[in-house]
Amino acid sequence: GPFSLRGLVLSSRKVIVEDNTDRLLYRSEVHSLKSDVKASTFLSPDWNLKTLMAADGEFHLGVPLFEPEDSLVQAPADAKMLLGGLGLDRNPGRINLDSIRIANANFYWDDQEGDSEIFLGNTAITTGGLRGSRLSLGFRGGELNVPGWPEFDVHTILGDVGRGSLKIQRSTLDHPYGGSAEVSGTLSTRGLGNYEMSAKFEDLLARHILHPYWSERLDGNLNGEVKIKGNLMGQGEPSSPGAKPAMMAATGSFTARNFIIGRDRILKEISRALGEAQLEQIEFRNFTGTFSRSTTAGWTFSNLSGEAPSLLQLRGEVTVSPEGELEGVLEVGIQQGILAKIPGALKVFGQPSQDGFCSTPVKIFGLIDEPREDLTSRLEAMSQASPRPGITVPPAGAPGSENLQESFEKILEGTGSGI
Repeated sequence: GPFSLRGLVLSSRKVIVEDNTDRLLYRSEVHSLKSDVKASTFLSPDWNLKTLMAADGEFHLGVPLFEPEDSLVQAPADAKMLLGGLGLDRNPGRINLDSIRIANANFYWDDQEGDSEIFLGNTAITTGGLRGSRLSLGFRGGELNVPGWPEFDVHTILGDVGRGSLKIQRSTLDHPYGGSAEVSGTLSTRGLGNYEMSAKFEDLLARHILHPYWSERLDGNLNGEVKIKGNLMGQGEPSSPGAKPAMMAATGSFTARNFIIGRDRILKEISRALGEAQLEQIEFRNFTGTFSRSTTAGWTFSNLSGEAPSLLQLRGEVTVSPEGELEGVLEVGIQQGILAKIPGALKVFGQPSQDGFCSTPVKIFGLIDEPREDLTSRLEAMSQASPRPGITVPPAGAPGSENLQESFEKILEGTGSGI
């Protein structure tokens, strides 16, 4: 980009740096740059600058979407341009900077479909000095939006870059609705962009990070950790034979405090069938589990375990495919005192355990926003086969069966007075 030198102040309205080799960061565009030039520059073949200040910048990673700029100066093969160079129209032996500060920067991910989305926006960048061959790097403020994961506000991200890798030493991310996460890990800045990250999260509100359907039905404070690894770049064109998409695999665990499940059709049906209003909204003191996620297999929630004292126990595993299909089995335990009121209930739930819960496996299927299960159909069959003493329920279609059936259901719900 063009520049001007007034006294010892170097300034430029726009600088573009392109690198279409094997690096993830293939294009940088920085506006309104200014830096003081050290006097030693005029006695040396190198550029020696103090802190380089810039108003804003755009950084593009991924698959190049831009045509190469014809006006860019090609750096000679033997040039040693520290920090990637500035695109000046002369070729110094080195460009030495004390640090770089960019007040507002946006990072874009450009994919193989030609789409470009901001994944880190409105953040301030500061670099420090070199330590060996690595350059310290920091981000403050802004928003981090990685597709498929919760959005976070950036408090700080601190690390260093060099030798083809970015190392995040520590970072603090704040969720807009409460809770935080601390992230560390490494990312290769070359080739496929292989990465390994780990994060610990605290007090994330379940209703603000789950699928919209479940955000209205689940609540609680989530704590836990997750480890993620994979690569950012696929191999080959998406439609070409042998092409490989970008891959991701994650494993983790969580503990939920004050975990509440309510306002759900399934719970309402179970509550109605068992005549227990408390089952419409269940609060677990603690709810724990592990999870895994991959590009090809979707989500798996396993080792699920929770108990609402004197009411219900829950154990089991559920998977969610990339297409949103549900499959799993949950071991549902109901307190013996609740089932004792319903004739035939023990045929469905079995005999009580030492802790007083009677359990039965419940199949989960359907879609993530239209879940289904097989327990209510068994409970309905139970109520037909084992009506309460003194009650005769005529078969469907018999004269008066509709009124009698309605009265029988009211009794099960605890709202009827008899037939």
